[in-house]
Amino acid sequence: MHDDSEIELPPEDLVGQGVLVHGLSQRQELNGRRGRAVRYDSETGRVAVVIKDVGKVALKPSNLRAE
Repeated sequence: MHDDSEIELPPEDLVGQGVLVHGLSQRQELNGRRGRAVRYDSETGRVAVVIKDVGKVALKPSNLRAE
């Protein structure tokens, strides 16, 4: 039996999805926050995520979980 939260999507597939931020060490205050992935930048390998009351942040796909 698979736990869907553990299935990793390709980063470009996160765009348009609601995401949960986790595992950040530099911006720990964002861990546990929810946002919407709005763009994937293949040059940097990061996903732009809009988080309410924070704005847009660029995060590694490994720090995002699709919801």
